[in-house]
Amino acid sequence: SSQQLKLVHHHLHSLLTAEQCRSTYLPGTWVPHCTLASTIASNRKVEAIDFARQAIDPFEVHFDVADCASFVPVEVLRERTLTPGI
Repeated sequence: SSQQLKLVHHHLHSLLTAEQCRSTYLPGTWVPHCTLASTIASNRKVEAIDFARQAIDPFEVHFDVADCASFVPVEVLRERTLTPGI
């Protein structure tokens, strides 16, 4: 659940200082999400923004792993398999 994910996030940040993390990932600011794209070619930015603004039908997503990553470039530092149904 999102609440469990937020508890894990809070615990991770109890081990870090604010200086070790981007401000958008700090507790109270971070929102659980799935990144669909991290770089868009400059000649396709307007097209990507137009696409992102389109309404979509609701859908369900099941996550099977959570990654701890650093960027840029993106590098997966740790990966954890998630328990189904949680």
